[in-house]
Amino acid sequence: MTPSDYPYASPEGAKSWQPESALAPPAPQLDASASKFTLHEPAFVVPTLALIVAMVVLILSVFNATMVPVAVAMEPGPAFAFGLGYMSLLLGSIGGQAAVVTVLAVWGTGPLWQRLVWHWVLVLVAFSAWTFGFVVAMNSQFGRNPDFPEEEFFTVLLGLPLLALACQAVPWMLKFYFNWRIEQEGEDPPAADRRLSIRDMIVGTVVVALTMAAVRIGKPANAAEGSYWMGWLFAVATATGISLVCLVPMVYFTLGVRRAWMGAIEVAALAATVAAVGTILFIMLNPGGPSDKKKRSS
Repeated sequence: MTPSDYPYASPEGAKSWQPESALAPPAPQLDASASKFTLHEPAFVVPTLALIVAMVVLILSVFNATMVPVAVAMEPGPAFAFGLGYMSLLLGSIGGQAAVVTVLAVWGTGPLWQRLVWHWVLVLVAFSAWTFGFVVAMNSQFGRNPDFPEEEFFTVLLGLPLLALACQAVPWMLKFYFNWRIEQEGEDPPAADRRLSIRDMIVGTVVVALTMAAVRIGKPANAAEGSYWMGWLFAVATATGISLVCLVPMVYFTLGVRRAWMGAIEVAALAATVAAVGTILFIMLNPGGPSDKKKRSS
């Protein structure tokens, strides 16, 4: 049989097809050079948001130490208005510190346990500064009550985690149910950063358990069981409401509004509203003012 007898024969010079060569896998190309097997340890990168929050809290903690001494030293007179204004700024500063550490814990980058470490280190720094001023005020010549209230102090200290969880409740819901994130414009983070891992869930469960245990341990011996827990229920509701009314709009106005001037106007309007409400509440709780208190004490 010649090639002319088979019309579909390959022309002369064409490469013949070998089934063995088509089915066999290609031979691996091994390179035994040392550079191919070098292990590079991942570098520890501190999140930018954590550095910004840390600098803000460290700077404002200096003013935290002056809060109680100024409040104790305030007396009726020409300087009372200045002291009241300074106290208002300090209260706003403490609220701002609580807001930024909450943003770091909820919307920061990295594993949950790392964010919680940053969060609580900064909280303890701010609280330590306030405690220093509290101790100085209680032991100074302006202190009206020289006895250090140990039980009340440790009750507040052990209740801080509960208040922190109350402040974080609304932001956590916004993150997981409404997909709120803090990121660079045009950046698309991996899906793993948008949900909690099993490790994060375990860490969260441990944090909640330790928080409730701390609040239980902090109960004063002479406090009634019902009144104690009702007080913390009111504190948690207040912290959650402040987070919803103040923190969430502030985060949206500063980061969610594309026009910076519009966001600045909205932040100023929110701050003015909060200041007005705070002033009204202060007047309602102190209707007579400092001069009236001085008359009643005399």
